Amino acid sequence: MNNGSKEKILVYADVHGNYDALKKLKKSHDYKTATKIIFLGDAVMMGDEPYECLKEILSGTEIYLLGNHDSYSAYGLPKEMVSSEKKLSHQTFMRNQIPENLRQELKTKEKDLYLSLCGKTLYFAHYLWKSEFDVEDELEGTDLTPENFDKKFKRIKADIIFVGHDHYPSHHIFKQKEYYVVGSLGMKIPAKYIVIEAQNNSLKIRHKTLHYNYKKVKKRMIKKDYPGAKVYAEYFEN
Repeated sequence: MNNGSKEKILVYADVHGNYDALKKLKKSHDYKTATKIIFLGDAVMMGDEPYECLKEILSGTEIYLLGNHDSYSAYGLPKEMVSSEKKLSHQTFMRNQIPENLRQELKTKEKDLYLSLCGKTLYFAHYLWKSEFDVEDELEGTDLTPENFDKKFKRIKADIIFVGHDHYPSHHIFKQKEYYVVGSLGMKIPAKYIVIEAQNNSLKIRHKTLHYNYKKVKKRMIKKDYPGAKVYAEYFEN
């Protein structure tokens, strides 16, 4: 990047079948003025419009990085998750909403991305992959510390790391490394995303939010009454 030029990167993750939130993002000034858009995965599952979300994102100009729920749609549930009847019922129903051509397209997506910007190495991924088909559990509660982030992501050689998977946004600094959890666009209110602005060898990184009528989405999910709908409809406010 030319030092005098300006780059604006929009990063979002975890849409989870919420087409209303996705459409709101795409109408935003940040989306329209971004020079690069990176989606950290999980277009599908949980919400009631997984096909619409997946098709919309795949047909756009985003860099699409695979999420664990995208992987479940493409390849099926990992063996260790099949024992959970509720998860299997939901995932099977949701997977059946995705046509085979889009499942095959998901299989072509990369799992991570490195970028060089303003002398820094940036790393983007849905989360840390523990196998070909699934990611590690996210850090939660008292485990959500800069030291634990550093331990979990120690093999990633980057100055700034951006991940999804955890639906709650956060920012952590440990020694010389920074960690940004983007937060969920589709399953928490307000909708979350990140904007990275680069100019004159300076980086500005901000968590940002969008408001939309999530109650309409919640009501629609409950009315459709698909497996897991009532459970996931409560995720917005939890």
